[in-house]
Amino acid sequence: MNNEKKIKQSQEYWNVKNSGKRLMYKLSPNEKGQYQTFKANEGDFNALKSVLGYINRSQKDNALNSELYFKLFILQLIGDIRENKTTIFNDFLFTRISNQLSMPLPLFFKTLYDDICSNQLNKLNDTDFIIKDFDEIVMNAVIFKANFTLENLTEQLTEKMLTIKDKRQQNV
Repeated sequence: MNNEKKIKQSQEYWNVKNSGKRLMYKLSPNEKGQYQTFKANEGDFNALKSVLGYINRSQKDNALNSELYFKLFILQLIGDIRENKTTIFNDFLFTRISNQLSMPLPLFFKTLYDDICSNQLNKLNDTDFIIKDFDEIVMNAVIFKANFTLENLTEQLTEKMLTIKDKRQQNV
């Protein structure tokens, strides 16, 4: 098989939408509502492979996401048990985690961003006020917030999370 044919087959394989349309066209009833028999060709076979491949990839992604979800859920549960000095039998823990997980993702980014910004200011202690001028400290905080934006954090963190996900998928 030559390279042009391989490239064409690869493009067809990854174009699931067109593959689905092709199969719907071939398998749909005619104007009278009757189903027609047809002789399947290589294009039909490749369309079916494309759709089945998509299903397999989706199931693999869902399993991976479920595994990651459970791991993070358990880590949060461990942290909450320790923080609240309680046991696994405390239903409040599960209600709390459920409420946290129901929040929209942008709110998580905003909470992290606000925490990072306030943590920068919390790092300043009494000796900093003696050594530095107050205006300089405030100016440094303004410069920090101007250069470290919520959008920047969201973009960088999303990129890091997707990189981790890609690495995990390669190892599966």
